[in-house]
Amino acid sequence: MKVLPSLAIALLVICVSLALSGAADAALISDETKTRGVMVAIGLMVAVYGNLIPKQLPRTIASPRMEAVAQALRRTAGWSMTVGGLAFAAFWIFAPVDVAEIGSVVALGAASLFVAARVAMAVNACGRATAGG
Repeated sequence: MKVLPSLAIALLVICVSLALSGAADAALISDETKTRGVMVAIGLMVAVYGNLIPKQLPRTIASPRMEAVAQALRRTAGWSMTVGGLAFAAFWIFAPVDVAEIGSVVALGAASLFVAARVAMAVNACGRATAGG
């Protein structure tokens, strides 16, 4: 991913956070609304980054099979992080705060663990293929 779009997304989240903090300080919104807004922005940022993962150009890899495996892992990671980020945001939009605090972390943690498991499975499979070939 290029640096400029990443910085723009991060800057947007910072601006949203500052705007919500200012609105809360001016008593225009409650502290709970501020917290929810910031957390929704974070969840949406994760979803946007997840959506960009499969679009990354691959580095040159030794074999076409390895390139296919790498692209499949990028698609898996992209889908998982997009869904995890959207679930994170949804918890903060719809759930009570005490549920959102736990549910959002569980949703994003589960997405991350799923990606880690898929990577471990791919590395294991590639290792067996290399040892056997």
